[in-house]
Amino acid sequence: MDLENKLTDELPGVLNWALNGLSELRENNFNFTISDSMREAKEHYMLYSRPVERFVKACLVEAPGSTLTIKYLREQYGNWLKREEISDMGTTNSHVFPKKLSESFQSLWGQPAPIVNTHGHVKGLSGYKVRENA
Repeated sequence: MDLENKLTDELPGVLNWALNGLSELRENNFNFTISDSMREAKEHYMLYSRPVERFVKACLVEAPGSTLTIKYLREQYGNWLKREEISDMGTTNSHVFPKKLSESFQSLWGQPAPIVNTHGHVKGLSGYKVRENA
């Protein structure tokens, strides 16, 4: 039996399934129901497509009074990428990393990364440290 014949045999069931789905959509004002597994899959995808955000979430902890240079933080990030076997997607570039770092803070906590001048023109992240086992 070929695929076309198999699908033809299933058409009444497919039509009923589609009509049930339409009825549910109407009841929900045409908003799709988001299941826990869909939410988890989206979070998983977002973290893997945003490696800097994943690093921030996994490896940075608040440490009032502490400051990390962006250079040191970028080195730690590069080491973490290697350990986790994650593609850097161009994010280890010295111009890209600080931007992605700030975007990650904005995405995770609704505020830009607390980037400050540490020694003259050297940029640093204020109030955080790298988790010891990261």
